[in-house]
Amino acid sequence: MFLPRDQVAFVFGPAPVLLMGGAPVHGLLPVVRGAADGALPVCDGWRIEAGVTILVVDGPGDDGLLLQGAVDVDDARHVAAWGAAVQERDGALVLSVEELPGRPDWPRLLSDGIARGGFMKKA
Repeated sequence: MFLPRDQVAFVFGPAPVLLMGGAPVHGLLPVVRGAADGALPVCDGWRIEAGVTILVVDGPGDDGLLLQGAVDVDDARHVAAWGAAVQERDGALVLSVEELPGRPDWPRLLSDGIARGGFMKKA
């Protein structure tokens, strides 16, 4: 399954965050609850491989997702820095929502069970 760049946001924070909107694997990921208290939920059985042009979110069995990375030079710098943060933190917080928000309301996303996903170790 594939997710285009306009449905993906690469966010920096205490852990790098991959925010996906309308991902085909949304229903397969666990509901995120209680993350607003600072504890990162873990997404067991899932891994992330962060590249500049292509990213892979690999799930158990045949489940997984291919994501488009950078689309131009400026975007490549941002995605490369994000990927370096994934390497440094040994993974990323991957969150899936029904629709990618223009501006994420993090407390709401992390506490109301709206987002699915969790921390995924790098592959």
